[in-house]
This record gives sequence, structure tokens and C-alpha cells, in this order.
Amino acid sequence: MLRQITSAARDSLQLGLEALREGRDRDAHEFAYEAWGLRHSREAAAIGLLSAIGLSDPIEIPRWIRRRRAVVI
Repeated sequence: MLRQITSAARDSLQLGLEALREGRDRDAHEFAYEAWGLRHSREAAAIGLLSAIGLSDPIEIPRWIRRRRAVVI
């Protein structure tokens, strides 16, 4: 079960990165939320932050900054 969750989180991260590269910030943001829900990672927080910046979302930007800082390596 843990492997499936880890794999799903990794897939969401990959899809989020692709969406960012293609300029689909809304999709990238959704994939970041999905990845974050499965596994709190710096990568998910980074994708979420970049997509929130792309969307110019004044609420989500500080949320993703806090999430990124909260992740323990």
C-alpha cells in the first residue's frame, strides 16, 4: 500500500512538472495539491508555489511557502 501511495505521489509530481513546462498553471496547482495530499514533500511544495506564482494567487503563495518550510528532510 505504501508503495502505491509513493508511486501515485511521484506520478502527480511528474504531471505537475509537465503542466508547469506547458504553462498550465491551474493544472500544475491541482497536481501539486494531489501530490501534497499523498506525501508532504519539498518537490510538491515547490510545484505548488511555482504554480501559485504563475496564477498570481495571493492566498496560495504564502500557504505553499509555509508548507515548503514545514517539510522536514
